[in-house]
Amino acid sequence: MTLLDLYDNQIGPEGVRAIVEGLQHLRTLDLSHNAIGIDGANEIRLAESLAGLRELRLAYNDLKDDGVEELSLSEHLTQLAILDLRDNGIEWWGAESLLEEPWLARLEHLLLDNNPLGDDAAEALAKATHVTRLKKLSLRHTGFGPEGAMHLATAPHLAGLRELLLDWNAIGDDGVAALVSAPWPRLQKLVLASAGIGDEGVRHLAGAPLLAGLAGLDLSGNKLGDAALCALAAGRLDCLRELWCNYNKLSAAGVAALAAAPRLRRLARLHLTCPEIEFELGPLVHAPWLGSLQQLRCGAWSTPEEAPALRELQAVAPDLQIL
Repeated sequence: MTLLDLYDNQIGPEGVRAIVEGLQHLRTLDLSHNAIGIDGANEIRLAESLAGLRELRLAYNDLKDDGVEELSLSEHLTQLAILDLRDNGIEWWGAESLLEEPWLARLEHLLLDNNPLGDDAAEALAKATHVTRLKKLSLRHTGFGPEGAMHLATAPHLAGLRELLLDWNAIGDDGVAALVSAPWPRLQKLVLASAGIGDEGVRHLAGAPLLAGLAGLDLSGNKLGDAALCALAAGRLDCLRELWCNYNKLSAAGVAALAAAPRLRRLARLHLTCPEIEFELGPLVHAPWLGSLQQLRCGAWSTPEEAPALRELQAVAPDLQIL
């Protein structure tokens, strides 16, 4: 057996011990949404049979800092590439104890969402210079602010990131300015939803070299107005395939700026769910990139017959999926 998925059961420490005994060929183990706690983490730490494990998912297990510290002391998890520790009540010192361990050197995906980590955990990441292979770093709702963003930006060993997810952290415009000061040459997806960002933050992003490589950008749930879309539309959007701007203060002027963006020709999915936005979408009819667009999410409660802009869009682009 190479994959074992026991997501959402009632497995405790004794169950963990029974599971890991004799599973020398296991490569993927998912114990998310169980009750393994600190003692279960200790069982995983001691399991020699997990020496070949590549993916370990322990989200929603109430590990706390002590449980993460138990994991960090493992002598057998040296091949781990994916580690999921979301929603475990981990604070900064638990994350720090983990990030100090040399066996994280092979890690490619690290998910720490919904833990009260704070800026100190970002500083610990910046100091973990042996963690050089990370491709996906997910830090959603972890209590980061502008200082945390600055720590991430000043960590050259994180330059290989492909995905950086920082939504629901109050990084603000100053945090965006810090983030985009780093080149992030391989970054393909950046999630900054509900991050307290205004038009100024998007101006920083629009002028940054990293924008040219992004295929996915999420700016939903911020304080963006039409000026933000104007700035973004003038940026290097050549690779962008999916753009989220849901729940911002946008109108036809912002939509018009986006429609006129000269470098959006690869855009396939556009998310513009905002109050009344379905009645402001007329400018998209003339977008030079409309032919590449496959899906438009605008939270359309009206039918095309009730909203002329939707009706016109559907006539010009009959294959476009409007949601």
